[in-house]
This record gives sequence, structure tokens and C-alpha cells, in this order.
Amino acid sequence: MSESIDQRKAQAIRLWNWGFGRELSFGSYDAYLATIPQVSESLLGDDPDLPLLSLADPRLGLFKICKLIGIRSRRLGTIDEDVAPFNERHADPIEPFWFRHDDGRCNRGRRPDHCREELTGDILAGTALVGAMAYLHHPRIIVKDKHVIDLPGSVSEEARTCCIHLVVHGLLVEFNVIRHVDVAVASFGTLRFRRGVTAPDPKP
Repeated sequence: MSESIDQRKAQAIRLWNWGFGRELSFGSYDAYLATIPQVSESLLGDDPDLPLLSLADPRLGLFKICKLIGIRSRRLGTIDEDVAPFNERHADPIEPFWFRHDDGRCNRGRRPDHCREELTGDILAGTALVGAMAYLHHPRIIVKDKHVIDLPGSVSEEARTCCIHLVVHGLLVEFNVIRHVDVAVASFGTLRFRRGVTAPDPKP
């Protein structure tokens, strides 16, 4: 239980400090924290395959989240309009949720569509929202000129054969949609994740 409480408060205050609560018109950190669910027991403890734990708050919408945390959208216009889930399974929740994930390195040099197709059950291919929130909590998951994260759970609304990827260009972190899912690139790898089961509403 203490691990759940510590993670919840630590990650919620990180989002608060980035301005999520202010943009959502919460007057205090405690008021914001009261809307953050407990960490599901299914996500606690060690998981060698998905070693990282992150909190996502999708309520601002992807475009505003990217502006808030400094991810540039390249050729995406207003992201919320131009990015779509690959299928219903990859549709992001609309309320805050926890997820456990990797950094995509186990899939380096593999086609994003192959990675997406082989994932079954509760393991999913990363979405743009999941990628943004994973980067916010664990910024070292992408490395300039060394590692790019594919997120084939999200595709271009206009070209579903292209997926989103998260990359460092110079001093900028960017989302880019010009990434064909049927092409393998040595320094690119698909992030995998699973969401937790929704827990009862917590006390602040």
C-alpha cells in the first residue's frame, strides 16, 4: 500500500508542477490529487518486461499536453484532430489512468506493424498519449541519435499506414507521423504497455 501511495503522490505532483492542475482549473494540489486514482495492485511490484510505471492525465487533450511539456508536433497540425487510435483496443481513456511500460528497446530494428500485431491480451502498442506521458515521467527513454520510440497504437488520420513516433531532433523533442509501419529501422523500437484496472476513488 505504501508503494502505491508514494507513487501516486510523486507522479501527481510532477504533473501538478508541469501545470496540469492549473490548466484544468484546480485551485490546489490537493484538489487535483483527489482526481487521481490509486495505482492498481496489478501494476505494483517488479515487472522485468514492463519495468516503468507512469501516470497519464488525458483530460487536457494531446495537443495541449504536448505544448505544456515541450513536445513539438511536426506535420501534425492540431494533434487531437489528426491522430487516431489504430483500433478500438488502442483508444486512450478520457480520465487519468496508470500504465506500466517499457522503453521500446526490446523491439529495436523491428517493423511497428509486426510489433503491434503480435501483442495480445492486455499488452498494447504505445499510443501518442502514452508516449508523451511516459516521456514526461521518464525523459531518458529516448536518446538523441540513438533511440526513437515507435507508437503504432496511434496512426495518422489521413494515412493509416503511418504511425506516430517520438524522437529527439537537436534540442527538440518531437512527435512525427512520417513513419511507415512496414519499415524496420535499427534505432527505432515500439513501446509496449498495459493499463491498470481502475481502483476505487482515493482520498487525497
